[in-house]
Amino acid sequence: MVNLTQIMRQKDDLVFAELLNRLRVKSKTDALRDDDRALLTQTVIDIKDCPLDALHIFATNKEVDEHNRTTVAALHTDFVNVKAQDYAKDPTTGEMIKTGGFKGNKRDLPDCIQAAHGVRIMILRNLDVEDGLVNGTFGTIANIVTGQQDGQTTVTMIGLQLDNPTAGQRFRKKIQGQSDNLVYIERTEENMSRKGAVRRQFPMKLAFACTAHKVQGMTMESAVVSLKRVFEPGMAYVALSRTTSLQGLHITDFDEKKIYADPEITAAMQNMNLASFERTRPLLQHVKLADGTVQNLTIVHHTHKDFHLTLRTLSATMN
Repeated sequence: MVNLTQIMRQKDDLVFAELLNRLRVKSKTDALRDDDRALLTQTVIDIKDCPLDALHIFATNKEVDEHNRTTVAALHTDFVNVKAQDYAKDPTTGEMIKTGGFKGNKRDLPDCIQAAHGVRIMILRNLDVEDGLVNGTFGTIANIVTGQQDGQTTVTMIGLQLDNPTAGQRFRKKIQGQSDNLVYIERTEENMSRKGAVRRQFPMKLAFACTAHKVQGMTMESAVVSLKRVFEPGMAYVALSRTTSLQGLHITDFDEKKIYADPEITAAMQNMNLASFERTRPLLQHVKLADGTVQNLTIVHHTHKDFHLTLRTLSATMN
């Protein structure tokens, strides 16, 4: 029986890992320990001195959008505004006709994408789950392909250099004669939130910054975290715990009152019954290999019904 206890993300910075463990359960009324405050204060930085290549993490979409716009304008003077192609049904003919464009909401594909070589983006839709092209995939624009449509020059494909080099195998080599290994994305067509409207747009958005909700599960060497508009428990902890070391963390708008856990989650963890797995039927028991040997892998998955707290227990033997 192997109990998974090691924190892998900060395994090379145990001081940082221990600090995060204390922040994870800190209540709203608790004050930071003096040593924890001293460690976090070391990371505080003026927004003007933040590394541009580090992902900026904010609490709200408004902050994210503003940072993305200003960063593109500061780094790229030659960006192309890739506007969405919006269509609506003609009430007399029933045909879909192109419009001057609608104002979409946060559930719609972007009204406009500021595209340029070197711009950081994030894919917004699951294009091919098996191929690794999913909502939340990060990459950098490396090529912008244009063509003619209705007598006008328009962007037809965007070539991406993905952070995950193995993703998007089926989306490569789309340009005949091109020798690059980029992942080429085309426009996606989907219904808008506006009744009767259809939008054709690239399923991506600028990603020099993201919300704390969007970076859950991500690991990075460097990040800039703003605590200014944190509005719910656990949000600050998620943002602060993305980097592998304290050295890679940069905090703006530091406010220790924004760092607190949900008391209901803390109470649930304290009151959770210990589960016995002795007679539990595993999800996967064993696999017999071609040479007759048996490789055993037992997986037991226990989820608390109210708070979705998950415990995984693994055991493995080779006979």
